Amino acid sequence: MTALLTWLFGIAGLIGLGATIYYGAKANRLQEKLTKIGWEDIPMVASDLASLVIRDFQPDIIFSPDVRGGIVAYYIAEQLGRVPIFVGICEFKASSTHAAAPNLKLDFEKIETTNWVVHIPPAVYSSPGAKILIIDDFVMSGDALALIKRLLAEKGVNPTSVRTLALATTRIALQNKKGPDYYWKVAESSRFYHPWGAAR
Repeated sequence: MTALLTWLFGIAGLIGLGATIYYGAKANRLQEKLTKIGWEDIPMVASDLASLVIRDFQPDIIFSPDVRGGIVAYYIAEQLGRVPIFVGICEFKASSTHAAAPNLKLDFEKIETTNWVVHIPPAVYSSPGAKILIIDDFVMSGDALALIKRLLAEKGVNPTSVRTLALATTRIALQNKKGPDYYWKVAESSRFYHPWGAAR
């Protein structure tokens, strides 16, 4: 009788272990889905975000701090009509090539955060009265967006003529009032993945 109970408890333990592994893997897949956006999602997300923008703001210019946001800007601009897109030059300070960038002769203004240097072309702020939509792929702290908006105001752009958009933002950026005006998803952490790579 003891051997039978031992055998039954052993089988029950194995079934429990198998269920734990299965549901753990299922939870990991769900978590990955919540922190990831795929190429197949981009057109639908862009359409949803563009419809939010169209309700209260028709931009004359779209500016993206870097190419990653430029990808999003392209999809949004397709929904908004013929809006010119300007893409800045963005340098990640931790990059090994950062030291070479100051040698570039640019007539761009720049902002600096802890991790980034963003060069902004003059065409973005040289049209008085233009409505500007700043688009990025991910807003982590919101510092770059806040600094870009401040620079545009210093250059004479009316702050009420500037809006911001991102595919995803962190709760921290929103709590600190530095999040984008339009966004698709709130990420619980900086662990978020786009088709072109991890959020930075």
